[in-house]
Amino acid sequence: MRIALLSTLLATGFALSAQELKVGPWTFTPAASGVGTLSCDGRVVVSSVILDGFVPGWKAGRFNFGGAAVTPAADGRSLTWTKDVPGQAQMSLTLSLTETAATWSVAATVQPQGPCEFLLYLPADTYCLADGTVRGRIGAAAFDADQRTFPSLSVEKALVLDQPEYSVAWTCAGEPGRFSLQDWRQRESKGFRLVLTADASDAPVQMTGTASVAIVRYDAAESARRKEILLQRTRWYSAAEFANPGFEDGPTGWNVPANGSVASEGAHGGTRCATLTVNDPMTEPVYITRQIPVVGGSCYQAHCFVKTKGVAPKPGKMDSCGAGLIVEWSDKNGKWFAAGEYACSLYGDHDWTRKTCETLRAPEEAGFAEIFLAVRGTGTAWFDDLELVRVHSAVALESPLPGERVADNTPTFRWRNDARAAQFTLELAQDPAFPAAATQPFAAEDPCCTLTTPIAPGTWHWRVTAPGYEPSATWTFEQTAPADADCTAPVIITNAIRVTDGGAAAEILVSDERGAPPQVQAELAGKTVQAQVTPKDGVFCAALTCTPAWQQGMNTVRVTAADAAGNRTERDVWIVNQPIPENKVQLDTDGAYVCAGSRIFPFGIYQVSPAAMPTVKAGGFDVVHVYTWEGNQDDVAARAYLDSAWQNGLRVFIGFDRGGGSGNGIVQGNFAHVANRVAALCDHPGLFCWYLFDEPEVPDQYVSPRTLTAFADLIRRLDPYHTVVMTTWGNRMNLYRRTWDTHWTQAYQKPDGVVRQIQEHRKLLLNDSPITLLVHCYDQEQKKLMNGGQAPDPTKFQPDPDWMRAAAFAGVTQNINGLWWWWYADTAKDWLTVADVPDAWAGLTRVVSQLRELTPVLTAREPAQSTALEVDKQKVEVWWKTVAGETTVVAVNTGIEPVTAQVPAAGDGPAQVLFETRAAERKAGFITDTFPRYAVHVYRFAAP
Repeated sequence: MRIALLSTLLATGFALSAQELKVGPWTFTPAASGVGTLSCDGRVVVSSVILDGFVPGWKAGRFNFGGAAVTPAADGRSLTWTKDVPGQAQMSLTLSLTETAATWSVAATVQPQGPCEFLLYLPADTYCLADGTVRGRIGAAAFDADQRTFPSLSVEKALVLDQPEYSVAWTCAGEPGRFSLQDWRQRESKGFRLVLTADASDAPVQMTGTASVAIVRYDAAESARRKEILLQRTRWYSAAEFANPGFEDGPTGWNVPANGSVASEGAHGGTRCATLTVNDPMTEPVYITRQIPVVGGSCYQAHCFVKTKGVAPKPGKMDSCGAGLIVEWSDKNGKWFAAGEYACSLYGDHDWTRKTCETLRAPEEAGFAEIFLAVRGTGTAWFDDLELVRVHSAVALESPLPGERVADNTPTFRWRNDARAAQFTLELAQDPAFPAAATQPFAAEDPCCTLTTPIAPGTWHWRVTAPGYEPSATWTFEQTAPADADCTAPVIITNAIRVTDGGAAAEILVSDERGAPPQVQAELAGKTVQAQVTPKDGVFCAALTCTPAWQQGMNTVRVTAADAAGNRTERDVWIVNQPIPENKVQLDTDGAYVCAGSRIFPFGIYQVSPAAMPTVKAGGFDVVHVYTWEGNQDDVAARAYLDSAWQNGLRVFIGFDRGGGSGNGIVQGNFAHVANRVAALCDHPGLFCWYLFDEPEVPDQYVSPRTLTAFADLIRRLDPYHTVVMTTWGNRMNLYRRTWDTHWTQAYQKPDGVVRQIQEHRKLLLNDSPITLLVHCYDQEQKKLMNGGQAPDPTKFQPDPDWMRAAAFAGVTQNINGLWWWWYADTAKDWLTVADVPDAWAGLTRVVSQLRELTPVLTAREPAQSTALEVDKQKVEVWWKTVAGETTVVAVNTGIEPVTAQVPAAGDGPAQVLFETRAAERKAGFITDTFPRYAVHVYRFAAP
């Protein structure tokens, strides 16, 4: 039968595709046009396959795969389609079937200009649960999406989408780029798309990719268990109730300024709307405002309709951002507490436009949403039909399952981790109503909790809550062990450890409630690891040794601990074997960077390609970075970047995949990725420090202090020889204090703003954190013009050299421990940075050169002093330190107006003015000097 089919296929070319191809459970059914559908056991897995090319900007098609010739393989297990479009593309697509998997393989040589994409359409009926949600995993991280459209996700790891009865597992690889999963449920295709894209902009591109799919089926018992887990409600929406959202009752409930009013015509809905006209944003109010009660820790979405006339950019007391909606947060007393999200940017004339803040998250301390209907510029805007929607979240339970009989009086409860949750509370009761007096609460940092006090036999109910979350589903189980039975297993405390010699023992701590030595066994890749247990500090130490030695890098060891009663526990322990780096970078007790035993004052800059490294090194910088690794888990490529940096005399601060594109990074709680990256790179001499995360408070990448602290602790256990750094901001930043060794403070402002930002952060951090300063070297104002399609003018680049010098030296006056600039970005075409402006780059490198000359003073252990001189409503910041009998004084005019100031300079006599061809005179302990706009003077003299 198969031979006859093949003969027919070979005889008829593309028309052969009218025949089905079957192997095991798989059936390929060709379509009348195009390629066809793929099914498994009658269930459609791929509904359509497309290979298309487009002109630049996706404005029109330029080739497709229609009419491709098809050739079957002799073994009857694969089909290959080919098509050559002269001058455009040569394309090949193969479908290969086995009893267990189906694989699509694409290869296309695409000529300029424009993108090409390979798409597999996945029908919603196969991949969505009965309620329209979709759940599964990307790599090891849980993936959970409700009925609303989710953003495109990078499929770098295995993608598994779950149903109770089966799982569909995709494994994808592409070059260049990666496959992505796109949500098209609200479109005509009613499903999802797996997409691989290549862009032939200037030269031909070879696009290759494979997408393999397998189906895992489950028996009735496992399907029932999976149904309980998968069909829990974990996200839903409700509209916040508040009066007068559309101004039908006039200004009631709103704060409408004198330049605003309620209009009785032209409304979007109903008969009324609000209007606001701003002629001078420096002197007039730019907002209509109100407060709406919220639940701290919850997520929200806000929408309103905005119409504009003649809105134009004009700075006022704040930057211009056009007309629209802004949502921020106040505490439970109504006092402003934290920033939120902007949905503005309307300029010119627009009819009613829906503006949305999609990813709002109320801090746990919040009591109110602060609503701002804004005209940040000049012109008139109308506002109507505000809506605030709460996104309800609940934790998904895992075990014990409903109805399960548990012979354990100290059972372990497990639920799905949610990295956004500040903490968890397990609630346990024998009354399903959970009355307060009869409910046992247990706080938990991790998504599991093992009881330490036995519970009685009988029926028990449990659920999990978190701040801002709804209670989870309530599950019920039967506990059957006697209350006095020993059911408590030992606890394996250690989850990660560093060894610096392959023959060294890895010391794993284990505790046992009865104080008896547990039996510990360990296994690495199927081989036994020796374990010797001894008492240590009230617990037990299991010294693990590997024969012949631990492999260099990561060793994932399965450790099992059992007590005399037969209670067992097990966990994976990450053991990293790497030598101590000779140029390790740590902080001393004063918060200074120390490399190879000596204090350093490092200079770093963001986003530097390997091609630009020689230029950056020549400019005096020590440390570089690219953002690739904040969205990528390719540790081989990351190590190659470190190789390039080290070869150019530079070092690297390197981050981790945040998960915004992959759906499987820090935001999703992917500890394995972080452990593997540390293991792969921690021995490299080019590594400077670990850049854990950037702005975890931002709602669309929010990570709780609990989760981020756990990541930082993991890094420190695996690599105690490099510092961990972070950037945060706002009133909650000190909650993240344990996530960094030195805080990186962003101050992309004028020099006086740099000082204010550092001082604010020191106050918020309770003066208990070293600070590394980040200042900017890109043009903020021209970036806005570029976003609007205008060409930049390099001759008007700001910050100019004087500004950059004053900002950096202003940081020095605030006792920072290092300086970074954001950003070089030599390959970014939509930014204007110092990489694009030779005069600005020359000015910045002069700043670095001068500061490097001061490094012996900056890093000296002698104490520094500082003060701020108030001169003509501006401030001159002054810092001084005496080292080896010489006093160095740094004085910075942080304002734009020229001033004359008396700078403290002990004693009388001459003072050298560094970096200038002049001297200054000290009289009665002061130097009187003039300071033009953003001037910096550095004095040095013999200490009296």
